[in-house]
Amino acid sequence: MGKKLQALLVIAAVTLQVFATASAGAQTNGFALQVSPSPIIETIKPGTSKTVELKIRNQNTQKETLKMALRAFSVDNETGTVQLKNDEPVEVLDWVRFAQPVFDVDPGQWYTQKINFSIPESAGFSYSFAITVSRATPTKEEGGSAAIEGSVAVFVLLNTDRSDAKRELGIVSFESKNKVYEYLPSTFTMQIKNTGNTIVQPAGNIYIQRSID
Repeated sequence: MGKKLQALLVIAAVTLQVFATASAGAQTNGFALQVSPSPIIETIKPGTSKTVELKIRNQNTQKETLKMALRAFSVDNETGTVQLKNDEPVEVLDWVRFAQPVFDVDPGQWYTQKINFSIPESAGFSYSFAITVSRATPTKEEGGSAAIEGSVAVFVLLNTDRSDAKRELGIVSFESKNKVYEYLPSTFTMQIKNTGNTIVQPAGNIYIQRSID
């Protein structure tokens, strides 16, 4: 579970806004999307379903025909690097349905994609995967230049609300860059371990006060 917790910490810090162009002078082939929310974090009871909304904005100057897909990903425990894979997340493939797998978005407009999660009774504690948004039709090469295919990955962290789920975190270490601060800002480094059996989103406060004479 430590791996999935680390994925949550890394993904939450990622701005999922991707810009890619076929070439510096070919602005008509530009690809620019904005998505919200990012990541998607949901807790659902086994044997039930829930529909969530993903808002997608076309920041390009041309109309886009986009498609939705599911991808698996992995996280390096040492570096926290997220690696998006080419294969689909087999565990959840039959659980996720898009209202419109292929859709059009006009320039500068928002599109609301409805995503339904249907969780079977036999589901485990937690699952993590990615939803990708990309062009439905690959960009054609022009003038001998290579076409760069852009896509946006929205990471999904899905908990099942089971009675035997254990949500528990432990602080392994908490360090400050300096022992004494005369002025802010200050820098702290915290290492958190997931000691439970499901994904947990860390939250809390750090209080800074003057030393007591």
